[in-house]
Amino acid sequence: MTHPDYDQKMRAFAHVPVNRLPPQGAGFILDEQALWLERIAAFGMDCAVTGPLRAELTVLPAGIRAESVFGGAGKGRAGKGGATRDFGHPGDEDAEEAVGGCLVRGRLTGEVVLPCKRCAEDARVSISADFEEFEPLGSGSLAEESRIFLEDGQPVLDLDALCWEEFLLALPESPLCRPDCKGVCPGCGTNLNEGRCACAEPAPDPRLAVLRAIRIPPRGRSQQTNNTASQERRQDAETQEATRMAHLLSTIPRVLLMGPGPSLVNEAVYTAMTTPLLGHMDAEFIALMNAIKAQLRAVCGTANEVTMPMSGTGSAGMEACFVNLVEKGDKALILQNGVFGARMADVASRLGADVDVLEFAWGTPVVPEKVKERLAQKAYAIVGIVHAETSTGVENPVEEVGALVRENGALYLVDSVTGLGGIEVAVDKWGVDAFYSGTQKCLSCPPGLAPLSFSKRAMAKLNARKSKVPNWYLDISLLTKYWEGQTRVYHHTAPISMNYALYQALALILEDGLPKVFARHRAAHEMLVAGLEDLGFTMFVKKPCRLPMLNLVVPPDGVDEAGLRGKLRAKHYIELGSGLGPLAGKVIRIGLMGETARQEHVERLLTALRAEL
Repeated sequence: MTHPDYDQKMRAFAHVPVNRLPPQGAGFILDEQALWLERIAAFGMDCAVTGPLRAELTVLPAGIRAESVFGGAGKGRAGKGGATRDFGHPGDEDAEEAVGGCLVRGRLTGEVVLPCKRCAEDARVSISADFEEFEPLGSGSLAEESRIFLEDGQPVLDLDALCWEEFLLALPESPLCRPDCKGVCPGCGTNLNEGRCACAEPAPDPRLAVLRAIRIPPRGRSQQTNNTASQERRQDAETQEATRMAHLLSTIPRVLLMGPGPSLVNEAVYTAMTTPLLGHMDAEFIALMNAIKAQLRAVCGTANEVTMPMSGTGSAGMEACFVNLVEKGDKALILQNGVFGARMADVASRLGADVDVLEFAWGTPVVPEKVKERLAQKAYAIVGIVHAETSTGVENPVEEVGALVRENGALYLVDSVTGLGGIEVAVDKWGVDAFYSGTQKCLSCPPGLAPLSFSKRAMAKLNARKSKVPNWYLDISLLTKYWEGQTRVYHHTAPISMNYALYQALALILEDGLPKVFARHRAAHEMLVAGLEDLGFTMFVKKPCRLPMLNLVVPPDGVDEAGLRGKLRAKHYIELGSGLGPLAGKVIRIGLMGETARQEHVERLLTALRAEL
């Protein structure tokens, strides 16, 4: 059951003349993708190939004694029960005593997509199978199982058929799209991974009965006391708590994350996190660290050697910048128009810096002319600004301000926790000396790492410090010894799985290309604005400085924003964010970051809003 020219292709590619094999054997590689795909298509399999399928094989001449084979051993391994040197070609003097054939050792690798057993969604499956088969050249029932056949009177080994069988054996019987796949509702067919079924409650977990039957002995007491009733009450309480804890993860629904972070995560990133752990000093993990640094340089628009992910969220990135670059008495200027500018000022002041704050109204951008006036009054050691202010949805003019800061001689510190991966970031072009971000927003990676980049000027300031960096964990002079060089120096145990996730998330962005990713964020934003305005919402930030990935909206008159958000979460499994600081209770923050920035998610939100308004 093959395509018309399939046999002809494979005969030239994967049919091995048995009686021409050298004594030491021969190696073969089957990685012709078109041939694998034709075979899959010809058999009508519901299987897609997402990566190269490859079979690496070694074929060795081998033989086994006839009496051990025809005595009922069936298909055997080379050398089993007899001398492996007896190859037994037709015409050999030992042909009646031994059955010749081939020993095939191989490894099959690849990645395919199969339908999930529970919900029929795509399940990515990595194949890695080692096999060893003896293919006999003989007669009777043994020969019927062999993949050696006669072609023009000569014995030929069909490697294609062998590899195809091994491929089928390597496929899992019950592939799952995710380890905790909940399947579909048998009543209405709803995919339960996307939320609870509307027609029925999920069936009770049979493990509950087992957990409820557990009796946990009270600690520090013999059960032979007079306080039997008290003990039983405590046992019941502890059992109920154990039951509740055992099922917390199993009851978490899949929520459409459209708040200020975290954002939705691509399934490929979740899969990456299940990759087997390596040691944090393992050579293969260090190679991954180097790859992540190169990816971050590309996404951040920098050639800075010191570019790496800090272990911690975006706030750890902020602290790292300040503790390494600020000493007691240093003059710092913070440009503040939201919550996160205020946090910069707080952190700098805790380090003993002489902090000036230049404030701008929430919902409006930093004004370069006013910054220029302030810089003309004093020389500063460092100037900080938030690129994409998460609390207000404002994009600040970091490039224009950067040119002014350089004239002043100060180091330029930029927070782009919300901006990186959603709009352009150009660290070198903007003259940024210290940059930090977070993984959980437009990078669509779980929270836990903070991309950071230091310029040569920043490293010179760090190396010229008069005092030791006041935070050991965030000391860049120590961390660079772990992240750079031929010989790495242990600093702390890196979050291995989070780095796997970041590597995959950055790979997805770079595969799409940054311009395409930015355009997707912009298109989703424009669709959202048009739909919200039709429903009576007002955009809080004016258009020229409005962020596409973080939208502050004022609800229509008479609409309680907290009540509306609560209904969206409880009934539609959509999460939106509340306002912060002086905007609390007045606005709703809607995130369109990373994987969330897709038009189908915007349409789902607008449909839910129409139902609730």
